[in-house]
Amino acid sequence: MEENLRFWADITSTYPGATVIPAEELVERFDLPSLMSKKVSSLSRGQRQRVDLARLAMTDPEFVVLDEPLTGLDPVYAAQTRALLSDWGETRTVLYSTHSVPEALELAQHFLIVQGHDLIELDCDREAVTEATILDALEAHA
Repeated sequence: MEENLRFWADITSTYPGATVIPAEELVERFDLPSLMSKKVSSLSRGQRQRVDLARLAMTDPEFVVLDEPLTGLDPVYAAQTRALLSDWGETRTVLYSTHSVPEALELAQHFLIVQGHDLIELDCDREAVTEATILDALEAHA
């Protein structure tokens, strides 16, 4: 895994003006020291998720696209990841895909729902969005 992070740091640093957060900082932030000597292919799904998030954080991105990033994470790492995503959401755009309505309600400020080939934008305040609101929108477009 150490080679993997070094590889992505080297690739990222080739872009003019790129921000590259040092791997050492990311290893600590995502609790990866015990994984550094392992191959990524030998890691559990949750461990790979943490490595993927570290690799993503390495570039300090302005726009983040995540698909089910909490999948495979134990409760402690899931909570840490939710906190990271909330922090990122304060300063950048985070497009977060999930099938979990409670997860979406906890993390999202704006809601877009994909229903078949339709994209549904919920036109209401964050406080007004509930699980019932989301389910009603899905049923209306079914």
